[in-house]
Amino acid sequence: MNNNFDNNGGYKFTHYQWFKNGQSIGDEQVYSPGNDRTNRLDPAADYGAEVTTTRHWAVKSVFR
Repeated sequence: MNNNFDNNGGYKFTHYQWFKNGQSIGDEQVYSPGNDRTNRLDPAADYGAEVTTTRHWAVKSVFR
């Protein structure tokens, strides 16, 4: 997630949550399916993220 206040619309994020098919899979600023170059995202899965701002606003996004 872009936590750069100057180019993300003026938001500062404090918490991150990543989802795969609705299930939580991570809580860091970035998500990776593994440490090896051969690890890939599942092309049949729905992925999403929820970020929380310093004002405690939650913003969700779902993508394929």
